[in-house]
Amino acid sequence: MTKKVSKKRKYIKRIAGLILFAAVIAGIVHVSQQLFANDGSSESLRLQGYYLEEPDSLDIVVMGASEIMNDFCAPELYREHGLTSYPYAFAVNSVPLWKYELAEIERTQHPQILIIEANGALYTDDKLIESKDCVRLLGDNMPISANCVRYAREMSEHPMETVFPVLKYHYRWNEITDDSVKDRALMYKNGYARLRGAMTPLYRTKFSSDNIYPADDSTAPLNEKGEAYLREFLEVCKESEIPHIVFAEFPHVLDTEKAFYRHQRVNRAAEIIQEEGFDFIDFTQEIDAIGLDYQKDFFDTHHMVATGQRKLSDYIGKTLKERYGITARTQSEKNLARWEDSAELIVKFYKYYDDYTSAHADDPYKEVDYDLYDTLRTAQELKMVEP
Repeated sequence: MTKKVSKKRKYIKRIAGLILFAAVIAGIVHVSQQLFANDGSSESLRLQGYYLEEPDSLDIVVMGASEIMNDFCAPELYREHGLTSYPYAFAVNSVPLWKYELAEIERTQHPQILIIEANGALYTDDKLIESKDCVRLLGDNMPISANCVRYAREMSEHPMETVFPVLKYHYRWNEITDDSVKDRALMYKNGYARLRGAMTPLYRTKFSSDNIYPADDSTAPLNEKGEAYLREFLEVCKESEIPHIVFAEFPHVLDTEKAFYRHQRVNRAAEIIQEEGFDFIDFTQEIDAIGLDYQKDFFDTHHMVATGQRKLSDYIGKTLKERYGITARTQSEKNLARWEDSAELIVKFYKYYDDYTSAHADDPYKEVDYDLYDTLRTAQELKMVEP
């Protein structure tokens, strides 16, 4: 009898040891993937910041490509309207990826409204519509889940590397002092992205705003693949439990025939979206109502700088309240304190931008080697941490 008990205890100890060993390995893989298993870009940092948000705490999620990264500011929307939000955004976020991103948003948050910037459905080049770089970027920063495995199986040429990106980024172990690793370490130490994905360039590019084409209702056809993916995604949206899914066009300057042709594709996308029962807001047609200045608020013809971002974020907050009755949900004390922190920091963020651009007003087009976003350098410039 004693021998049987002894064997049973030994067996239990072995199982417990194996479980502990597996837990340690899982922990190492998790930390490695967060800090090292990505390309070190601002897009990766922004996506990882999304997953640090307290579950079911966001009133609004804004999804899309680089227009969102430059034009939208979650802390400013909170400061002005008390609504919590986050930009699930990265450059060239093309339409085939949207259904997986929607699944991620539904898995982690249950926002009152999801705004989808339509640019990712408007590309004319098949290589942009089916961008392998974007497939990789999203996969690198998507936590392991059933949706991640589905994404890897259906979209990636290397599914195992998509689910476990540390396999392809193992070489980055020797880059532990790299700035991008420090940026991530700081964000995870804080426990959230303190600027909530906000960013702005510190200079502008030259373009002429002397000949602006007036926006109208004329249309041009979408890329064939882009339209097919858009229609597929709209069917997926019909099954979503998010109360409001709204599509939008963020402000663009219609200064050339090419820009106007893009505007016509926007109109065609809007027709398709509205025919399927979803709202579409064209903020390009509301530039005057927003109060945007072509010379001061735009970085280039399709992205804005901090001054324009501030105006549009406030305008979006007013629009969502008036049209959809969006109200602030109750937050935990811990999360409320974090949002108040972000609101204080965004004031410093905009002051830094104003002061910097005023000091360099004689050459606003001189390229700067860094942007303001959730990095160690930004934290130092804004006195968030000691230099």
